[in-house]
Amino acid sequence: MTEAIMISLILQVSPQNFVGRALAVFTPTYGLALVLSTALAGYLDTLLHGFHAILLSVAFASIDTIFVATGIIAIVEGLYAMVPLRGQIT
Repeated sequence: MTEAIMISLILQVSPQNFVGRALAVFTPTYGLALVLSTALAGYLDTLLHGFHAILLSVAFASIDTIFVATGIIAIVEGLYAMVPLRGQIT
């Protein structure tokens, strides 16, 4: 779903004669980012092996911590992108 949203944003903000070039750069870059993020998540899981914390009666293990950090990063990214794009996308 994220890729579809990004492609529609690229189509809306790129000049018509550069859409192909923009997508030619975006698509492999997005694929590489997916592979690297998966590898990084696996590496972080091995670094945090045995991690266990309890916060407000909720137990967190290594994978839970990675998911929470990823969610926080996604929320911050969305808020950061929302400000400059407000009013530009219809």
